[in-house]
Amino acid sequence: MASIYPLPNGSGNFDNYTSTANRDVKDNAFTVRLDHKAGARDSFFVRYSYDNYKLDAPQGQAACCLATPDSAKQRFDLGPFVAGIQNTRLTTHGGAFNWTRIVGPTFVNELRLGFAKTNPQTRQSDFGTKAAESLGIQGINVTEFTSGLPNLNIQDETGISGGPAFLPVNPKQTHYQIEDTVSWVKSRHSLKTGYRFILRKPSPFTNTDTRSSISINRNLTNNPATNTQGSGLATLLLGFTTGGARGFLLEPYDMTNSEHSVFVQDDWKVSPRVTANVGLRYEVYVPDTEEKNRLVNFDPVGLRLIYAGEDGADRRVNKKIRWGDLAPRLGLSWDVTGNARNVVRGGFGRSFFPIPQSASNLLGQQVPYTISQNYSVETNPLDYSRVPLLSNPFPPIRQVQPRTTAELNAANPRVLGHAFSNETPSMQTWQVSYERQLTGSLMGEVAYVGSKGSHLIWCYNPNELQPGPGSQASRRLLQPLSNLSNMLQCDPTNRSTYNSLQAKLLKRFSHGLQFLASYTFGKSLDYAGSAASGGGAVGNAQSITLFDRSRGPSGFDIKHRFVLSYVWDLPFGPDRRWAQGGVGRVLLGDWQFSGIVTLSTGRPFTVFLNTGVNNGAPSWPNRIGDGRLDNPTVDQWFDVAAFAAPPPNTYGSSGRGVLYAPGTKTFDVSLARRIPIRSFRLQFRADAFNLLNTPQFGFPNANIGSATAGKITTTIGDNRQMQFALKLDW
Repeated sequence: MASIYPLPNGSGNFDNYTSTANRDVKDNAFTVRLDHKAGARDSFFVRYSYDNYKLDAPQGQAACCLATPDSAKQRFDLGPFVAGIQNTRLTTHGGAFNWTRIVGPTFVNELRLGFAKTNPQTRQSDFGTKAAESLGIQGINVTEFTSGLPNLNIQDETGISGGPAFLPVNPKQTHYQIEDTVSWVKSRHSLKTGYRFILRKPSPFTNTDTRSSISINRNLTNNPATNTQGSGLATLLLGFTTGGARGFLLEPYDMTNSEHSVFVQDDWKVSPRVTANVGLRYEVYVPDTEEKNRLVNFDPVGLRLIYAGEDGADRRVNKKIRWGDLAPRLGLSWDVTGNARNVVRGGFGRSFFPIPQSASNLLGQQVPYTISQNYSVETNPLDYSRVPLLSNPFPPIRQVQPRTTAELNAANPRVLGHAFSNETPSMQTWQVSYERQLTGSLMGEVAYVGSKGSHLIWCYNPNELQPGPGSQASRRLLQPLSNLSNMLQCDPTNRSTYNSLQAKLLKRFSHGLQFLASYTFGKSLDYAGSAASGGGAVGNAQSITLFDRSRGPSGFDIKHRFVLSYVWDLPFGPDRRWAQGGVGRVLLGDWQFSGIVTLSTGRPFTVFLNTGVNNGAPSWPNRIGDGRLDNPTVDQWFDVAAFAAPPPNTYGSSGRGVLYAPGTKTFDVSLARRIPIRSFRLQFRADAFNLLNTPQFGFPNANIGSATAGKITTTIGDNRQMQFALKLDW
């Protein structure tokens, strides 16, 4: 192993090797479009786009980049780096066809066809090699997708890897779309109806630890008397490992889902001062199927896995098609005074949107089509005869297909489940606004905006351990799925509400000035974080048994937000108020000042316990005070004493998102000048982002019991950045 490390190129015993790696980018793209008009009634266009993007970059790794020594290349089947570059290749194709047919003076038909195909591939630099096998590490390079080096994490030493553990990935997607819309004007009605079909064919080939992550720690070589003084290097020299994990798909899988929708809409001019918009949309989403029926779902009632097309399960693994998704829409506009200076608007609409799961939570990522193995060495007591060796750290791969609860318990795989009911997530939104034209160029608006989300997705562990006395192992034996801890069930049971007061003041460009000032006072509440984020800083419910008590601020909730954007042409130079000629024009003419000011309050976070009291079950503290401080600082953002550990084996009373992090203040400005030079025009601009270099503080440490609880030690966003540019137009 030592021979594959490059030799030091610096002095000293530590930090004695430095390297640089190029970030190479190559992008070739083109678009071709043809427009054709066939007579007075028919017009067509066709478009095709292509992009071929290549990126070789040292990203995604802390230890990068260690070039493979020439002597090691001659002895072993290695890539160019033993800790290094990842290679990305992205090819996209897109096409569109449009045919517009004027059937009559008031009747138009429009047909649209389209497709998009993306093929992103990201591989580690040693992809395709038998690097592990050539170094004597058996059982790693078992498929074409598990080639290269494993990730060796050696305590106190620089680890090696061909690239990030999750590589290679190749999440291909192809979409096809057909849409036809008919428009018809009849008296005071503008009618529109149409149909849309979308076919999606994703191939979400992603992994977690493809070539495995292997830990080599110092604890196996500690002094038995003091349990200290061990060395990761010594453990490596003995050939021992202390833990390992790998999870990968045996081969890519190809999914198909589709969407059908029809709609009808009427824009009705009720009177010269009143316009109504009435519409109805009907949508059907057909769940995923897989080309070779390689989908697996969890049956929460039968406590077993079901397999597509087997034992009575359909190809969608029993996820229902929802046939009742109706989305009405209604809008109204009233010109109160008839001169367009006072306008009242209102609207209501419902929209359906199937939320895609992250690639790692799709139902093809399960046994028997994935391999998942992990181990850790028991050190109390330590039996060296049972320690896995680096030469062959994992047991032989064994594909299992458990069909009963007993077989599932025995196999102990990762389990994913999607609700059979498969309700489509939807959002109802409504608003009422009043718009007032204050002057010829100044307009103000105030509005109430609200929404309600239904059947939103959230994911949880259905085999969650409940509080109680005794060891975790003994209490798990009392559960129906006693061995399973790596489970994730995604159900459409989350819901949300949002209410806000919104105001804006708009000045259209006149007298060299335009601006838009907007303010929002709002509140968003839900019961759990999104399926993708895991709940963000507010987290999900404390326990699945307490879901109905987990209503709290959404992770993205911001109570107050103010944004001002402006453009000001300074009043100097030709056609301006001052310095229209002479030296003043030369020095001061044609300058423009613009910027964006953003002020907002912070986002919510949940307070947790640093050390749980529920013996392996979730633990939140009791809230015995408000928790907020009158004058919070970064050293003490909230009152830690307002939270205390509950009695053992009980859930805490504190809720989700009970406190808020610091807000943000940013001032971005730009100063630009246009300089005419004969038939050319030179533009100079200077931009400053976060001009005042205001620190934007992150979330405080919210773990009660930690020595730094209540302290803020991170910032978000960028420090002040300035850039200068010159642009020549001719």
